[in-house]
Amino acid sequence: MTTNSGGRLWATILLAVLGTYLAIVLLLGTRVFGLDLRLRAMVPLLLVFYLVLAFGLRALDRRALVSRATFVNIAAATGSILLSLLAMDLIYTVYQNATAPGDRHVSLTYARNGDVHPWYGELYPRTYYPTAGNFRVYKPGVTVRAETFGEFYRPAMKASRTLTDSVLQWRRIDYVIDRHGFRDTTPRDSARVVVLGDSFAFGYAIADDLLWVNRFESAIGQPVYNLGISSTGPRPQVDLLRYVLEDAPAPPIDHLLWVLFEGNDLENSHAERRDPPPATGGKARLVQGTVLEVVARFPETIRRQSVLHQWRTGRLVFRAPGGATSLLDHYQADGVPLEFPLYHSARHGYRLFNPQDIDRAARPADYVADHPNRPRIERLFDTMRELSEQYGFTVTLVLAPSAARLYGAEFGIEPAPTDTPHFLNFLTAQANRVDFAVVDLLSVLTDSSRHELLYFRDDHHWNERGNEVVAGYLTDWWAGQGPAPPSP
Repeated sequence: MTTNSGGRLWATILLAVLGTYLAIVLLLGTRVFGLDLRLRAMVPLLLVFYLVLAFGLRALDRRALVSRATFVNIAAATGSILLSLLAMDLIYTVYQNATAPGDRHVSLTYARNGDVHPWYGELYPRTYYPTAGNFRVYKPGVTVRAETFGEFYRPAMKASRTLTDSVLQWRRIDYVIDRHGFRDTTPRDSARVVVLGDSFAFGYAIADDLLWVNRFESAIGQPVYNLGISSTGPRPQVDLLRYVLEDAPAPPIDHLLWVLFEGNDLENSHAERRDPPPATGGKARLVQGTVLEVVARFPETIRRQSVLHQWRTGRLVFRAPGGATSLLDHYQADGVPLEFPLYHSARHGYRLFNPQDIDRAARPADYVADHPNRPRIERLFDTMRELSEQYGFTVTLVLAPSAARLYGAEFGIEPAPTDTPHFLNFLTAQANRVDFAVVDLLSVLTDSSRHELLYFRDDHHWNERGNEVVAGYLTDWWAGQGPAPPSP
């Protein structure tokens, strides 16, 4: 043992711990050089890092290239950096808890039980999985007629005059879920035009007579069947379509309008089968309730609470304790803490935005290029083309931008959306590759957004006017006589 071994050992241990911490908070869950850095992939990489570090420092020690004092300094500096990062994470987490929206500390079920207003989530149709696949349909035979606020509504908001007067929008909703589990009253076998997609196809919190799908159906004089299922992504939608097409007798389809949303369709699950029930057996059941279960969750906990991770992903937010009023604080209104940031426009007034929509609209090109779901979506387009050829229908991609993309500059949201809609451009390129037509609603809605609000103030979906604009443009496009989309 050399005289340097003590300092070298501490330097090795602390550098290994710091490297592990940085790998977890900066690399875990990302895609690097085509490799998805999930926990299983990172364990062998970290083992290699530990070996290289240990043997490298040992070689420096044996050749007397690094003195004992230097090893001690390295250990001290590394330990100080590590402790500072952990302390910063702890302080920021405590700060977040202290300044969090009031509803975060109260069960939303409990809050709803003390609120007179119907919640849209309480009125939302229940879904089920008709097969072992990871796609859902609505439970059939349901009719709902009610009035409600938007999806961002929380009971605590009623304490803010700004929100009650200028943001919360009371609206009528009604829908019918047919015997097949979809929002439609049109006989499925009579519709040769079909709409597929998520809540922008289903029509989240919008009445039947105002929904763009139904407006479009009336305008073109043909039955249009709505296969939209809220909170789904491209993979479940394609699997759902295959399930419908394989039904006996298969419904005749001439044209499919596939609606994809900028806000979350890159990130949505591509799992082939639905999640199994918890603790189904095997390794998960063996460690359930033991310290090993805590250890397994530890990396994700460190990553989620890390200031570096939240800064890198644009989620680092500072708010005054108790929701104190601040012109720079978008997470409060009249002293009421908010879960969704509130922005103001001189032209359109106040509006709440979905933080995820803001974050994703601001992501650079490499976020889309390096995302693990990118090649999966490419394969989905190939699958959709095969289905269209097998069943003899044409496909038109309808691209729905987020409100953050459309109104980011007008409301001054931060971080600002990129000048180029990278995900929408990626979808357009895939559609062109497989010869699908494309209706890019960004340019269409941008023209109207200059003088009117097309999204609800308390919801991230199209409002009545937004549905009307979309239906009108698609009607002109369908007739083949509409003008080209205006430039943004």
